[in-house]
Amino acid sequence: MTTADRTLLEDALLGRLSQGVAHDASIFEFADATHGQGSAEGVRAILADPDSPDAATLAGLLLFPGEALLAELEPLLEQAACSPADASQVAEAVEARCVSARAGLPGGELIDVPLEPGAARTFVARLRLGHNPPPVLAAVLASRYPGPESWALKARLRHCRLEWSPERIAFLASLLGNMPQTKAGPGEETRDVLDWAVGYLESLPPDAPALDHLGGRYAELTTLLKRAQDFHAALAKTSYEVMMAQGARVSLPQPDQVRRELALLDVVCRAVAGRPAWTLAGMLEMDLGFAEDGEAVIAALGGLEE
Repeated sequence: MTTADRTLLEDALLGRLSQGVAHDASIFEFADATHGQGSAEGVRAILADPDSPDAATLAGLLLFPGEALLAELEPLLEQAACSPADASQVAEAVEARCVSARAGLPGGELIDVPLEPGAARTFVARLRLGHNPPPVLAAVLASRYPGPESWALKARLRHCRLEWSPERIAFLASLLGNMPQTKAGPGEETRDVLDWAVGYLESLPPDAPALDHLGGRYAELTTLLKRAQDFHAALAKTSYEVMMAQGARVSLPQPDQVRRELALLDVVCRAVAGRPAWTLAGMLEMDLGFAEDGEAVIAALGGLEE
């Protein structure tokens, strides 16, 4: 990174801090839950006491970048392509140069945030400047979702904690390259599928053949779904305390949560393997769709031999 590029990046990050780190209504929910002050006036009141540990905690939260800001900054970070050494130098420079910071509250109000020593450096560190998405994955996203639609997904890759390996990169390249998309670009479903895939890869060693383990994960989830259905059916007839007294020791997730994970897994399997999830688990069943009469059933089965 040249000196000019580094200065440009530092100026942009300092500008973002001075313009205000935006927050949604969850900031009020946090302030209310932790400090009993769920309003803009309450936030200002907490920050007004510089000696209060509550003020330091809230100030740190107000300078925590959310998903929208990460996506907004991703084009700048992609262009900078910082190395880890570059990222460290930028963080130190922003810390040295930053004299003020603001946060944007729901409704558009801006408030000044007291700067504790190291706060600006921490803000930059949270942007993960030196953790650039693998070029192959960035190129796939740029090709499939031209323009700003890809930034949210690229930011997710920047902020995931995967140790990149050829196997993981190839798996995600296949997923992102073959995942169904809409004209509107990547939406919540696409982000959920990517998050599931990243979590799945995290559960495996970096060099593990991820495709080979999808069938096993499907079998695990279908078993969990059956157990969850049985558990919650029993729980509906009694209480958790009674079930514990009878030997239950683990609370299982809601069946709908497991069904949702199975649905995400199926999207991954169809994109990466080109087949539904159940076929990878070796199960002897097939979804033949809807048939109105016997002829339609025969056609779905492949027809009759002559």
